[in-house]
Amino acid sequence: MDVFEGSLTGLVLAEAEFTTEEDETAFRPPPDAVAEVTADVRFTGGRLAMLTADGTADVLARFGIEA
Repeated sequence: MDVFEGSLTGLVLAEAEFTTEEDETAFRPPPDAVAEVTADVRFTGGRLAMLTADGTADVLARFGIEA
């Protein structure tokens, strides 16, 4: 789990890895998880490194989160 600070304050990312497709299919995210962002390029390392505080607030707002 990554809890970000600075310009990324408010963003928390968790990663799950699976050894089988069945395990992945059976996985249920925690109830307080907001979104699955695996395919969302806004959450790649390169994009996050360039994100400003205002940009972070904008991205989080799209998920109903106030930063």
